[in-house]
Amino acid sequence: EEEEEECDEPLRHVKKAMQVSLPASFGCSVALLTVPDLLESDDQDSDVHVWQPSQVAENLEQLQLSHPCVLRSPVKYATAAGTLCELYYCRRGTKRGRADTYIYRYRSPLVAPRRPPTSHLLVGCSFRVLLKYYENAVQATISRGHTHHAPGDDEDQRHFPVAEELVEYAGSLIREGRSLRAVDVALAVRCESFVAASNRRSFLHAKELAAIQAAVKCSSMLDKNAWTDFMLKLDLLACEPGNTVAFTPYAPAAKVPEERGFKAFLQTSEQQEWLRSFGSTIFLDATHGTNSSNLQLYGGAGNAENKQGIPLWFGLCSLEPKEKGQEQIFVEWMLTQLFQTNAGYCPSAVMLDKASQEHRAVERVLTDRARYSLQELLATILPAPHIVSLAEKEEAQMYVEQVENRAAYMELVSIAAASFDEVPAVGCPPCDSALLVVLAEDCQAFLDALAGQPWHAYVSTADRFRRRWKHTPRCSNLCQVLSTRILLCWFHVKAAWHDSLLTKITSEQRRVDAYHDLCALMCCPGWRQYESELQRFRGRSAMHVLSGVVP
Repeated sequence: EEEEEECDEPLRHVKKAMQVSLPASFGCSVALLTVPDLLESDDQDSDVHVWQPSQVAENLEQLQLSHPCVLRSPVKYATAAGTLCELYYCRRGTKRGRADTYIYRYRSPLVAPRRPPTSHLLVGCSFRVLLKYYENAVQATISRGHTHHAPGDDEDQRHFPVAEELVEYAGSLIREGRSLRAVDVALAVRCESFVAASNRRSFLHAKELAAIQAAVKCSSMLDKNAWTDFMLKLDLLACEPGNTVAFTPYAPAAKVPEERGFKAFLQTSEQQEWLRSFGSTIFLDATHGTNSSNLQLYGGAGNAENKQGIPLWFGLCSLEPKEKGQEQIFVEWMLTQLFQTNAGYCPSAVMLDKASQEHRAVERVLTDRARYSLQELLATILPAPHIVSLAEKEEAQMYVEQVENRAAYMELVSIAAASFDEVPAVGCPPCDSALLVVLAEDCQAFLDALAGQPWHAYVSTADRFRRRWKHTPRCSNLCQVLSTRILLCWFHVKAAWHDSLLTKITSEQRRVDAYHDLCALMCCPGWRQYESELQRFRGRSAMHVLSGVVP
């Protein structure tokens, strides 16, 4: 019972009826050990079937096609009653059988049981098939569905690739101009008479068909004649009054990565008006495979008064399959064109999903705008001579700090929805020359800190600068630029937790605790509270798995 309390979650079902005799190498003092029923904890999510012994191989093959999944070699064992059992689980999952884990833990009764590495537990696909062989029948217990992987992804190609003949056949059909639905029907007819090798797959997923279609379109883009009609359409759009069309040609042989891919920015006069009316918060996202030219379509949307999205601009780019960072290069170029076309436009926030390249591109564009605005402000301050005494400069610095403390107090009141008895007072403003000297020093310090500064540090520095100088008319445009923030979609953030972070925690209760802690972490009202909450989050013993993962 003491050993049982130390067992982790997958081994808490040891009081089941199944028993197995272990070899003599595991110790003669333990003749029979209760082994957890490999599917008992998932009985409510499983289906039980009765097969004929001659139909086992055929039914297993049909299971792999219908779910779809790829099964590993079975784990074989026998119960005390002599029933032969076989456990199959998905090849794309790294989850070891619970019988293997049990024998690994209790390899010798003379050694104190220790916790095995948990990196292989509850990770990967959870699809399992348990076969129990009786005299004239086979009982098959099949878990419903599978988790933590998507059919047709890179793991599928690595573990069970498609037959090359089928890939070539599908590519030839796509080159003829057939749709993916027609290609899928033709492949189904072809697969009925096609016999693939033992380590090859004779069917294609929808993702793999789309990837083949994208590869065919990318190969056709290398032909210069394929761009003639498309460039003609762009010229016609540019000739219409009020339209803004900017593009760079497709040059895959260029030495500079920024000049290789095709990039286009499209915005009409109506969209420029919508941007000024509904563009306080812009939503940026992209779609794939929505046009015949295999160009990635980007769209910026705003939120109207009736809670409907309004398209504010469009962007098109060609993404090379083997080129990394092309998406980030295009988003930087597209946002630069947006701000150049709409002078004076400063959104309050840019909302993104969990795409890392888009996130890095928006960060770089916003920091570059802040750097350019700071340089412009310094250019207007430095040429004029400002001769002030040391006492006047100290008085100006004290006044600016009082303004900052008052602004920070008002932000605290608005966040906490509370009131305080004493409001920080602000003295009389000093002379303009002394204020300009302090402003020039703050601008130069901000410029020096921008080099290599992470985003959260930039936000903290920008907030401090805005609190100090937002009431100064000379700094109004700069403070408006510094107020732009990046928002992440709450749905995509939680999806990233579920797919990447929480799967690393084996215990269900610890996984729930980590989820609530992450929600509290993301809902912190400020960066100072975030840092303290992050240290507390990483200090938990159950969170050591996520150490270094949370940014």
